[in-house]
Amino acid sequence: MRAMELVEGIRREMRARGIHYGELGRAIGVSDSTIKRMLGVSADISLRRLEQICEFLELDISALLETPDRPLAFDQLTSEQEHFLASDIELLRLFYLSMFHSTVDSIVAASGILRSKVVKGLFALQKQGLVELNPRDRVRANRGYLFRWADNGPLSKLSWEKIRNEFLDIEHYKGDFKLYFFKVFLLSPASQRLLRSRFEEIICEAMELAKLDMKFNRKDLSPWGVFLAMRDYIPSFMKHAKEERAWN
Repeated sequence: MRAMELVEGIRREMRARGIHYGELGRAIGVSDSTIKRMLGVSADISLRRLEQICEFLELDISALLETPDRPLAFDQLTSEQEHFLASDIELLRLFYLSMFHSTVDSIVAASGILRSKVVKGLFALQKQGLVELNPRDRVRANRGYLFRWADNGPLSKLSWEKIRNEFLDIEHYKGDFKLYFFKVFLLSPASQRLLRSRFEEIICEAMELAKLDMKFNRKDLSPWGVFLAMRDYIPSFMKHAKEERAWN
């Protein structure tokens, strides 16, 4: 195991979150001098202490080996995994919760599902290669929550159904829209390409922000939906108009 790289990853996380040696030492039950020795140039740290630190930081060990400038990689589920998740909403919920919670008990508390059903569901997800169940009821998702699903696949179709029936249900939404905009534009092919490119940049930036927040601001997160779309479109009340007269 690359001990020094792990120690550097721990120190990087501590700097980003403003965590001092004393705070980390108290969290895992060791003195200031001990934690400084563990995270010093000798990297004198046992696997048990490493696991305790990762639990406190709410990170997997593998995350400590990531470098800040490493490009984002987004996983994609197999066709079999997508069909499996789309066929059972409860299992889909457990899969998503496993990305944010690292123990069976925390998933039970967040899901509102009986513990026996959560354990049974997690075993089913593990059989599909979607999660790993580890000792001491630890749970690890085998996909990051920024995974992509296949175009026109079962999860894509399910997502579109939820977007139409829930996210875009403005009439019954009681909250405050932070941003809402819709307009039909007349655009040249060059402008269409430019606008699409800008939208793709926004999507990448949103994913990068989400990944950083998951690493450094996990205790201050709330779910927000972001929906971007563009396509050729003529409003139904204009469909019978002569195009050259209607748009020029």
